[in-house]
Amino acid sequence: MIFFNKNSQKIKQLEKALAESEERLSILANLSYDVLWEWDIVGGYHKWIGDIDSCLGYERNEFPRTIEAWENTIHPDDRDRVVKKLKEHHEKHVKWSQIYRVIKKNGEIRWWDDRGVTSWSEDGVPLVMTGVILDITEKLLHEKKISELEKKSDIDKVQSKFFNMLDQLPVCFHLQENDYTVPFANKMFKDRFGDPEKGKCYELMHNREKPCEPCPTFKSFHTKNTETSIWTSPDGKTYMTVTTPFYGASEELQLMEMSIDISEQKKFEESLAVREKYFTTIFEESPLGIALIDSLTGKIIQVNNYFSEIAGKSKSELTGLTWMDLTHPDDLDRDLQNYKNLNSGKVDRFTIEKRYITPDGKERWINKTVANFSVEEKIHIHLAMIEDITEQKKTLESLAISEKQFRTIFEESPLGVALIDSLTGHIYEVNRKFADIAG
Repeated sequence: MIFFNKNSQKIKQLEKALAESEERLSILANLSYDVLWEWDIVGGYHKWIGDIDSCLGYERNEFPRTIEAWENTIHPDDRDRVVKKLKEHHEKHVKWSQIYRVIKKNGEIRWWDDRGVTSWSEDGVPLVMTGVILDITEKLLHEKKISELEKKSDIDKVQSKFFNMLDQLPVCFHLQENDYTVPFANKMFKDRFGDPEKGKCYELMHNREKPCEPCPTFKSFHTKNTETSIWTSPDGKTYMTVTTPFYGASEELQLMEMSIDISEQKKFEESLAVREKYFTTIFEESPLGIALIDSLTGKIIQVNNYFSEIAGKSKSELTGLTWMDLTHPDDLDRDLQNYKNLNSGKVDRFTIEKRYITPDGKERWINKTVANFSVEEKIHIHLAMIEDITEQKKTLESLAISEKQFRTIFEESPLGVALIDSLTGHIYEVNRKFADIAG
């Protein structure tokens, strides 16, 4: 009888210790925004430590404690991959660490970082698997927002440089909306015609109360082709205007209009020569590498100085080569598909990051934008603009290496390390040593 009582007391003590241990684990899970789990693979029981019900939008104890219930919460687009990786983990003993989406009861989608380890029998049969789930939704959203802000910042910088370049042009340049407003004008336009915010194009350039009929500029809105016209302003000056349609940031069709004062020129041919000179100046002095390319053969027709510098070849060496001759073999198929889409009319332009191979065998990363530049239907030309992003790539690679080194030091440290939110005091990540110490 005494023996029975002692055993009974010991069992109660063990049960109490187990309950206290589970309670500590549950508190740890709640503090670190983790859900701990244990899967008895042989018995088929799935145990959650932490508030899994709230995590998935269920009432207390409503969410089923089965592996099938967990699988059903996984987003359909991620489920096959996760299940396949879990099978590989059990069969090949590879590391289990997956990031995937889950769908809460109310349909909300959350991102989980799921990591775990398995205990196998001597003959390799998986017995028990334990792990931790981190909800990283806010982290990913924050990273996405930062990435978008960085992209916007880069775009703003390029846009600022471009607008500054336009202000230096010895021509009147402005953008034209189909409601006759002028959303942008360069310095020369403002000097000649005034502030575009104070009037419509016909008021600024022609001192008219109503739109011109017919308007040669607006012809580009209908034909969607580059149009050229010659007109005389109220002060008696004659301008040759080149109007080109394009789709702006709002995805609405706009016009780029360049007006050259040809008042002092006696012959129209002279005005064309001046126009060619202006074009050449813009072409050669552009902060981007620019090339004119035969759309059908891919041969390089003309390049500016900066394009030649990036490619590592002289202009004469580049003329007659194809853009394929410069491209890294591993990037060729992607670029060929883009040109195929461009030539077929599926797209009117494309942007790609790729590598050039310089004559000394080095790789140079570029960001390339290609658009249709055909002037006549029988002449098929594309305009390629490239920017050297090699140093940016190196910087990103260095950051990735630094991150990997940090992770290695963090995970392999002989000391227990925890990352703690300085404002809330919550633990959001620990290394293995810390987890071992904390139990």
